[in-house]
Amino acid sequence: MGNLRKIFEDTALLSTGNIAVSGINFVTFLVMWNALGSFGFGMYTLALSVLSFATFFLDAGFSKVIVSDVSKEISKKNDSKAAGLFQGYTLGVMLITTIGALITFGFSGLIAEYLKNDITGLIRLIAGLIFLNGLKNIILTSFEITSKFKKYTFFKFFEATIKLILIFGILTYIGTSVENALLAIFVADFFLILLFIFQIPKKIIELIKTKNAEKKLFITMVKKHGKWAALLSQTRSFESNILFWIVEFFLGVNAVGIFAGLIKIQTLIIRLFEPLETIFYPAISKFGEIKNSTTIIFKATKFTFYLSIPLILILMIFPEPIITFILGKELLIYKDVFRIMLLTVFVVILNTPMKPIFFNLKEQKTLAIISVIYLSITLVTAPLFITTMGLIGAATSRVLSPLADLTMKIFSLKKKKKEICSIKELVLLNKEDIRLIKKNLFSFFGNKLKR
Repeated sequence: MGNLRKIFEDTALLSTGNIAVSGINFVTFLVMWNALGSFGFGMYTLALSVLSFATFFLDAGFSKVIVSDVSKEISKKNDSKAAGLFQGYTLGVMLITTIGALITFGFSGLIAEYLKNDITGLIRLIAGLIFLNGLKNIILTSFEITSKFKKYTFFKFFEATIKLILIFGILTYIGTSVENALLAIFVADFFLILLFIFQIPKKIIELIKTKNAEKKLFITMVKKHGKWAALLSQTRSFESNILFWIVEFFLGVNAVGIFAGLIKIQTLIIRLFEPLETIFYPAISKFGEIKNSTTIIFKATKFTFYLSIPLILILMIFPEPIITFILGKELLIYKDVFRIMLLTVFVVILNTPMKPIFFNLKEQKTLAIISVIYLSITLVTAPLFITTMGLIGAATSRVLSPLADLTMKIFSLKKKKKEICSIKELVLLNKEDIRLIKKNLFSFFGNKLKR
């Protein structure tokens, strides 16, 4: 019960931060939507998707592996192994990001010429963001390993705040363009790193300063389960961005802007529940045997799922106010698209414990195979759905592909570790769950009455 309470305390902290950050990002989105319009925002979304493709090379998907493996070694008091893993990861990230940024910057003119568009400045900004994102990854990873969620939350809050200020200022007083929007993000990231590089936890500093640490442990990790995490990250990064390009190919840039706008609203809702995965990566290594850990995080996931139902139902029944307020009354014709996209929230919540469990079991290979199948499903179904149903088809693909992904993960876990996973355990309340709910409700109302 104490471990479950700790999870929800951390979740409450991160969720509160996420609400604040999402609110600020929402205002930033409104500023950009009003400044750039649906077409300009569509271009900005496509530019960020290119950056997302590029930033795969930042850590090749190793950050979550490092969080899982290093936190496990720390919990076992194996600080020398933890130091070797983290030092190797840090050197690898800095080497890859530096090379990636220099190549992108150096060939920016040739890339612009190949695309037959004067976007050299935009590409150079992306090169700079590649390097800065590498540093941000290292800082955030250090917070996750040590479960310093207050610092993690403040980092996200400050990042959102400074980006809002700079985007508003630059787009208002310098000019409304995609290049200026990316310039604002670059300047914000630069100041963010200057502030938080001195906030890296003491334990991580100790790992960094450890002499004669076996950095080869990182290479060993990459050769074993790390390479599968890289494939997983690559396919997921590609899948999450390719849908925009499929929409652009069949429906145009304006449709990308509208679809991205609806996704922004969907993401705003998902942010409320997203902290669970961040907490689960280090938590599953701290709660004893895998069976005990999964029991605890499945309960946390289950309770979160039930808490989300009223909110999602209200939004599905009454989508008009939120669409009108955020995107404008003229886009109410896409309310059914939004209703379908809301179903993804349920899938995201139920999917939350899966990656931490697989990473703890060092089953990244299985995750990678599932992610390739997931990507294949999107590539096959998305064009078919979009050409026959337009943006409703895009929304349908955004629900069905993650649902197939969740189903494959549950089936795989049940096959490999029959005692730790079932859809029944993940979704349905049992007697123990009901007892915990009653106990906490009585405790809550009892304290209220005493006051």
